Amino acid sequence: MPTAVERVKVSDPENLERVLLNPELFIRAIPNSTVVSEGGELRLRIGFKLFVFSAKDDYTVTFYTERNGYVYEFKGRKSALTFKLRPEKNELVVEAIYDGRLKRLIGLEFRKFAEQLAENLEALFMEIPPAFRRRVEEGTFEVDFENPQDFKRKLYGFLLEKTEEVLISEGTLLQVAKHLIGDFKGVYYLSGTSTDGKRRFQLVLQDGKPTSVRYVDDGKSRIARLSLNPSEIERIIKDVAGDFVINIWRKVGRV
Repeated sequence: MPTAVERVKVSDPENLERVLLNPELFIRAIPNSTVVSEGGELRLRIGFKLFVFSAKDDYTVTFYTERNGYVYEFKGRKSALTFKLRPEKNELVVEAIYDGRLKRLIGLEFRKFAEQLAENLEALFMEIPPAFRRRVEEGTFEVDFENPQDFKRKLYGFLLEKTEEVLISEGTLLQVAKHLIGDFKGVYYLSGTSTDGKRRFQLVLQDGKPTSVRYVDDGKSRIARLSLNPSEIERIIKDVAGDFVINIWRKVGRV
């Protein structure tokens, strides 16, 4: 697969984080692109000029964080683009990967595409003023776990804090969460998968109080939300027990 690696100078680390944690800002740096839809699903049309013809594809944009950086995945009907972004001191290492039917023809054009992306990112980091802040919405925060698009869209506004492997005794999930998170200020999302892979849970907490929970045990799913059934939330939380690998996400902006 064609791969290109570029380095971008970063004069303001805070601006880097503001851009990379905001897909609506990041896509402004993508060359030859047009937003074709927004809302619950962000889609982008990107074109490549190849010899005497051009190729276009519409991509669904997804974003997540890793321990050492950020990843943007663009999935289209005929191709896929992956951008791995890794901060290093005062630079950002940008790795762009293309996979698709044109991968044998796109080599030189893809190199130019990556170079332009790096230039656009550097300009974008300088453009965003230090006073820029994503608005944090007020009110009860809930995730509709039955709607995958709602889940993906809301994770755009979360930052991965850490991963822990812990043993949860019956009825102690909230105490374990408090130990892992601390004072609970703000909105947190905890996802856990048992070491045998048969059980999973997703828990949303706002200022220490659960607002949404989903628990899957051997294929059987139970879901509850604060606005619909607060007592069911308590019952599900009490039933979560065992060895889990937990990912902790912290809300950082508008979702």
